[in-house]
Formats: sequence, C-alpha cells, structure tokens
Amino acid sequence: MLLASLAFMGAQAGCILIWEELEDRFEDHVIEEVRQQAAPGAPDDEVEIYEPSIEPTISINSIQPNRGSAAGGDAVEIIGLGFEPCLQVLFGAERSSCEQRQVLDSTTILCVTPPHGSAEDVAVRVVRPADCGTPETAVLPSAFSYFNPVNLVEVQPARGPSTGGTLVAIIGSGFIAGTTVRFGTSGTLTATVIDDGALSVRTPAMPAGIYPVMVTNINGSATLGESFTSYDTLSLSRIEPFTGPLSGGISLRIFGTGFESATDFTIADSPIENPTTVPSNEMSGILPPGDSEGPVTVRARGSSGEATLDNGFVYIDDSDQTPRIITIEPSTGTVDGGDSVAVVVVGTGTNETGDTAEVTFGGISADCQPRGDFTLMCQTPAHGVGAFDVTVTSGDTQLTSISGFEFIDLQLESMRPNAGAIAGGTLVSFTGSGFSADTQVFFGATLARDIGVSEDGQTLSVRTPATDGPGPVDVVVSNRGVAKTLSGDNGFTYFDPANGPFWTDLGPVDGEINLTVFDADNSERIANAFVMVGASFDLDLPHLFGFTDAAGQLTLAGPELVGPLSVHIAKSGYSNFSWIDVNARDLKVILSAKPPPPPDPLPECPQPAGGGPVIIRGDVLRIKDAYNTGFDTVKLTTTMLDPSIPLPDPGPFSTITSNGRYELVARSGDMVLIALAGSEDGEENQPRFTTNTMGFRPFLFTEPSSALPCLDDRHCETPGETCEAVSGATLCMRVYDDVDIVVDTPLDSPLEVILDNPPLGTGVEIGLPTHSVVSITWDFGYMGSHPMGQTILAGATTLSVPMPSKMPQALSDSSFELTGGVYFYAGSLLSPQSEVTLSGLRDTSEPIVLSPFLKTHRSLSPAFGETIEGDSISFEVALLPEDQPEVIPTANMHWLYDFEIVTPCEGAMPMPRPIIRWIVLTAGPTVQFDLPVFPNLAGNTNLPPDIIYYWQLMSFISLGTSYERLDLDGLFAWHSRALFVSAVDLNKPRQRPSP
Repeated sequence: MLLASLAFMGAQAGCILIWEELEDRFEDHVIEEVRQQAAPGAPDDEVEIYEPSIEPTISINSIQPNRGSAAGGDAVEIIGLGFEPCLQVLFGAERSSCEQRQVLDSTTILCVTPPHGSAEDVAVRVVRPADCGTPETAVLPSAFSYFNPVNLVEVQPARGPSTGGTLVAIIGSGFIAGTTVRFGTSGTLTATVIDDGALSVRTPAMPAGIYPVMVTNINGSATLGESFTSYDTLSLSRIEPFTGPLSGGISLRIFGTGFESATDFTIADSPIENPTTVPSNEMSGILPPGDSEGPVTVRARGSSGEATLDNGFVYIDDSDQTPRIITIEPSTGTVDGGDSVAVVVVGTGTNETGDTAEVTFGGISADCQPRGDFTLMCQTPAHGVGAFDVTVTSGDTQLTSISGFEFIDLQLESMRPNAGAIAGGTLVSFTGSGFSADTQVFFGATLARDIGVSEDGQTLSVRTPATDGPGPVDVVVSNRGVAKTLSGDNGFTYFDPANGPFWTDLGPVDGEINLTVFDADNSERIANAFVMVGASFDLDLPHLFGFTDAAGQLTLAGPELVGPLSVHIAKSGYSNFSWIDVNARDLKVILSAKPPPPPDPLPECPQPAGGGPVIIRGDVLRIKDAYNTGFDTVKLTTTMLDPSIPLPDPGPFSTITSNGRYELVARSGDMVLIALAGSEDGEENQPRFTTNTMGFRPFLFTEPSSALPCLDDRHCETPGETCEAVSGATLCMRVYDDVDIVVDTPLDSPLEVILDNPPLGTGVEIGLPTHSVVSITWDFGYMGSHPMGQTILAGATTLSVPMPSKMPQALSDSSFELTGGVYFYAGSLLSPQSEVTLSGLRDTSEPIVLSPFLKTHRSLSPAFGETIEGDSISFEVALLPEDQPEVIPTANMHWLYDFEIVTPCEGAMPMPRPIIRWIVLTAGPTVQFDLPVFPNLAGNTNLPPDIIYYWQLMSFISLGTSYERLDLDGLFAWHSRALFVSAVDLNKPRQRPSP
C-alpha cells in the first residue's frame, strides 16, 4: 500500500506538474528515452559493430590512507601501475586536483588531498592528458572517504539533574554512526546520531558539578570544556527544630539536596532570614514570625528545581499554655503499623519532668520518645483500617485528637485505559486508596515511569514502559511492601497501532497519540525520527515531543493532547510529514528519502535488452457503413499496460488510408490491437484526429524482443528474431504476421456528460478554470486500457462524447472510466482544476451527471516572493468561487518539493528529478495551517534556504473514507478532486530556535 500510494504521488508531482520552464525539456527527454528504447540508432555501415577492446596502460589498485578530512590537506599514497611524471590525480565528480603531486615511480604517487564540500565517498582518477600522450583515465570508484572532523559548538540544554536521564542535543559536525560521548570522567555513552551536525544522548548519573563533554568517533575527537552543569535536584527532607514560636527568631537547620546560594527558602510563604547554604545539602537561617499556630509548608525554589515539604514545620503559640495537641504528622499510615509519626503537643510538661507521656492510636499504645520541647516521635501500632482517635496521657493530663490518625490499606478500584501501544508512554490512571510517593507500578516485569500520586492518595498516574510485542500483561501496584495485582481481563493489553489498513484510526484524541513512521521507498520502519505536537517547540513539555524507537514507533501522552491537533515528523535525509487538524489516536506516517546522487563515475547507459517492442503486421479490413468514405485515415495502436508507460513509436506504416496492409511497432505482453478510423482536422500546428469507427483484435499476446542492434539476421542470436528496420535503425525484433483486424464498431452513440455546478469561469476572473473537459478510458482488464482522448469546450457544462453503442461480443464485459472537470487552459490543461471520476461504466445510452465538484483554489499563501517571519511557516488557501455550494473534501494533500537536475548514466540527457521536501495532510475544512521550524534536537531537518519550492495542493472527495479513519489507498481512489500549484519563496535563512 505504501509503495502504491507513493507511486501515485510521485507521478502527480513528477509528471503532471513539472513547472512550465522545464516542461518542454522534460517532455523532450521522455520522447528521446522512448525513441532510444525502440531504436537506439544503427551504427555506420563502415564501423564494425563489435569493437575490439583496448588494454589500459594505467590502473589504480588502492589509496592509503583511504579517508581524510573534508577540509583537505591529508597526505595520501596512490598505488597502481603505469604511472608517469605528467599524470594528473583528480578527486570526486568535480575533478579537484590532488596537490603537491610526486610520482615516485611507476607504481606510486604521493599527493595532498584537495578540500571537498561534503562528507562522502568519491572516486579517484589518474589521468594522462592529451599533451602527455594518448589520453587515458583510470578510475577507482568510491576510493576515498571524505569526512568532517569532529567539532563541538554547544550542548542544549546545558544543565541537568545529577540523577542523569536528561535528553540533550550536542551540536557540531563530523558525527557518524558509532559516535560516543563522555561527560567528564563518566563512562562512554553511545549517542543517537541525528545527522552530521547533531547528536542526542541522555546524560549519565554524576555528582553535581560542571563537566566537559567529549565526543569521539573514527573521524576524531573534540572536547567542549565546562559545557554541562550537573546539579542535585532540589529536595527537602526535614527541618530542625520541627517546631518554633510564632514570634520567630530561632535558628533553623534545613536538610535536603540541591541547595545553591540563589535558592529561596520560605516557611508559610515568608522568607527565612539570613539564609546560609553550606554545604549543598544543608541550609541555616532564622525563623520568620508566623501568623497562626499549626503546621505550615516549607518551600525551596532555585535553578535546580522546586521542592515542597507539606506540613514540614509547626508554629506554636508559646504564650498560650493551654494543654492541647496541635498536629499529628503524618496523619496516615499503613495497617501494619511501624510508621514514624510526630505528635506535637503543648501543656503536658513531659519534657520538664522527664516523664514519658503515653500515646495511644485508636486505643492501642505506641512506642514514643520525646524530641524537643513539644514533639513526641511515635512508632504506630498495627491497626485496622480507618480514622481513629489519638490520645496523649501525661500524669493527670489527657489530650485527644478526634480521628487524628488514619490507618490505610492499598486498594485498586479502576485502571484507565486498560490498553496501550507497544512503544510505551501511554498515560494510565488508577483510582483507589493507599497510594503514596513510594508507590511503584509494574507492567509485566518492567517498572512504569513518571509515577504521580494525588494529594489525597486516591489517584495514581503512570506512563507505561515499552514492550517487545502485543499481548496482555499483569499490572502490579505496590506501596511499602503491600502489592495488588490486576491480571486477566482486568490487566493491561499492549497493541501495535501499525496493524490494520487505516492511516488515522481510533479517535477522538483524548490524552494520547500513537505514531508509526515508515520509509516510503521500502515500507520499513524508521527509527529516531523526531516527532512534535504543535507548530512551536517547548523543551519543558517533553510529553509533546520525542523520537521513534527501533520499531519506528512513539507514543506521546499528556493532558494537552486533545484533538483535533497537528503532529509534525522529521528526520535528516528524509522529507518531513505533518498531520494537520487530525483527531485520531493512531497515526501512520511516510517519510520519503532524498534520492541518492548519481554514482561517480557514471555507469554506461544500458542498451535495451529484453522487454523490447515487437513488430505486428497484417491487413485492415473495412465493412461498408456510413463512416467509410474510402479515403479516411486508419491508425493502428494497442492498449497501454499502464498509463505511465508510453507506447513505443508505432512507425510510419502504422497509419494507412481506408484499408490494406499495415505494420505496427508495438509493446509486448497481453493486449488488444486497436484500429482507429477517422479524419484529421484542427489547426495546422495543432492537428487533431477525430475517430468515427474502431476495430478490435483482443487476446493478442507477444513475447518481447531483445531489440539489440544488428546488421543482418546472423547477428540476432535469440530464436524467432530477425533483423528489421525500425525508425532509422536495424534491430533484432520478433515479428508477428497475419494479424488482421476488422474495423466494424462505429462510434454511433453520443454520450451526454453533464457537469453539475462546476467552478467554471469565463476567462475574465483570475484563477478560475476556463474550459470543460471529458476524458474516457476503456478498461480491458489484464489486456490493458485505451484512452479515447479528450473533449474540450470553453465554458460548457454539457459535453457530447462519441462512443460505440455496442462493443464486440468478445469485449462485452469491458467497462470505461470517465473523468470530467474544469481546467485552466492555455494551450495545455493547467491548474487550477476541479474534476470528478467515475469507473466501471458500460451504458452509453443515458446521460452521465458528474457531481459534486470541489471549489478551485484561487491562491496559496505564502506566494512567490513573500518573506517568511517567525518560528513557523503559515500557509493559507483561498477558495473560489464564493457563490458555489460548500462541498467539503475528505482530505487535502499538500506537497512541498523542488527539483534537481541529474544525469543518470553516461551519455544520457540531464533531466529534472523532483525532491519531495514536505508532505502535509489536512482535514477537509482546513484552509490555514502552520508548519514548524524544527529545533536543534531534531538535527538538520528544516527546509534548506535559497531554493524555490513548489506547493502542490490536492483536495479529495473519496467515497467510503473519512479523515479520522483514513486509508491512503481509499483516498487516492478519489471521486472528486481539485488541484493547484504555486511557487513558494522560502529563501530567507531559517534558524532553528534554541531550546
């Protein structure tokens, strides 16, 4: 499906829409290629067809070393035979001279490599010029590998926690597969190579500090000093003393990690006075005054994060000596007991007398020890589930906190969703009780990540880990030794979102999308493709971007992911892809690799061999009918195997007058031989052939010729072939004689085609189609198809097409496809255009109504010459005409592409080759969207500047499919479409934003 879809896309972008300046050149190239296939040209009579080989006198065996810097300047030794002092040494397709050349002897040349513009393998040539003797060139293909030396520019982000795991991009040059990274003296890490200028790697765990970053591969090594800062994540563990007076003023010590001089500490939102941080895990200061008695929150904020200690300190109104329990922290524990709990109490006199107060939890005594003037540290007893009174007894004083402590048990009530993609990353929520910061969740044997617990301990959220394949797994939730298992129907099921025919599936989007990225050329999965949601990048939202795994898949999940949304995918060396306004959970993506450059040296263009054309001969027989004048013209042809494969030049004897002997140069394979009888008309420079009667010879099969050059029959070694004159050449051909055909099927049933409300203009409105066109193609199944030609009228909505009232009995099951629409016409059919196609038709007696038509596109923005500003590219479509009824496409498909001129083989003509840069699929109603400028993390994936791009837009109505459940094959089996092409000027250099 992938290949079929891309082939259609390539045909549209590369054949139909070649821009006007190159159109003639491209057509000439195609014509020449077809001519070469049919008749490569006969050699001169005086020249022997089999030329003797000439033994070379120069050869290259090897180059040592065989790789060096793209900057040049590396000394190399060229080993070979036949070396002379006057020989030249040239590197690459540019034929750059190797400098400081020394020919040591007939087998060795020393020189210094010239610079080269890119890192690639190049051919090396040793050349004897004409002024040095008989010209000769020895070539060693891919003999020398140029590389970019390792160079480092920056690390982004430049900070990360000491626990490691920060995804950083290392920007520089010279990066290749196998590149390793070291942070300071840490172990060697294997990096993901995004492209030659960007790496991604996750930092290792390392103590807080500033570290150099070293990158190494076979191209060399480079170090960027003091480029990454590792910091301890800010955390708070405890504060001493735990209690203090409302008046403040006492000395405090706060313990934790990640403290820096710029860290702000507050108690009940009041700054701690005179803070001093020495070392990074301890802070001292003066307690600020409090507003009211009771527990308050301690907070710390700094460059290493933010930390909160809920109820971490207790203010006491020491002017009030009324006995009372101020707080119990924490106020929950496990039913097994053994939890440490601080009971803050005033007025018992415990510490003054040295007596130990008795504390009970729900009537069961606890082991308690005094800490400071107002705190008892207790170990909770085992108890049943529920909230119970806490009672403190000291002498005659007894204080009770009603329901002051709750014993909890871990319980699971629900898990949603209960299925997710095998790439992991699905956001799963649990409801129940007994959850805490110590809770762990396992899917199978693998620990989940990003575990979060609500403040009330009744909601748990996690992201699923990746797994090897689809299927059910048990889910285990554990909290301080207590575990609950969900299994069977209550467990979790992994699935592969790439299964199934749909490219968008299972919406609406509500917190999660699953992507699978394919290579359009071979349908294989693409790893390390960068994915981002939305047209702007934010490093602080990691759940909105990421890289595909080894299976080409990625799951992104988070509360912001609510459809419809836009998803953009890029990988260096490939086209980009975007889904715009899509509301489907599972998405497939195709990325098209840039075609490789032609080899150096270019191979010789192959001579036609196998699959060549054949010659068919016979008589044309006519019956007497109203159309037979005795002087009309009859043209012989065959069905086409595929509309994209042109038929061979039929030769001069394929056209005769009325009847008689014919000769046709035809394709091979199964076919229908067709005779077209009619007359020539039209203008002198644009002749037109009008057919009035047809003849058919079905079920004809021919084996292919070798089409090799020959002088006479003795040169044709393939059995059944003879040397025949074809288009000025003599070739070995298969000849099929006595293939007679009867012209007996008149086009006597005019087919009326009605275009229902097409977006048609008069030629005055700019951008509107001007002409109505109907094209009909007969489908003969495995024997191929035959285009009946086009009927073109200016400004008409009803057209009459000559058709046969009855096909021959042998072809009675054949059908025809009809495409009718409106186009801008200026000597040829151009966009804008809107058309409808119907297939499987047989009846020509009743009118055919074509409907509905899509609006045509008046303009596309940005247009040629516009300047693009900002960190995204905004595209907008204007539709015409405004008074046409609103018909919404199933989907819109956009291509951004440019062309390069290549020579595929030695002796061939240069030809334009389309380079697809961006494929964009938008929802039917979408007429405006933004494409992002990708961040450095994505590598070199932005559109290169200083290139003129072409934006092709096709809007489709495809029956039986929708944008939210889209099948690309179904999309391209369209019923209606509108098309437009515009030039886009993105010449302003695009800078990737720094994270």
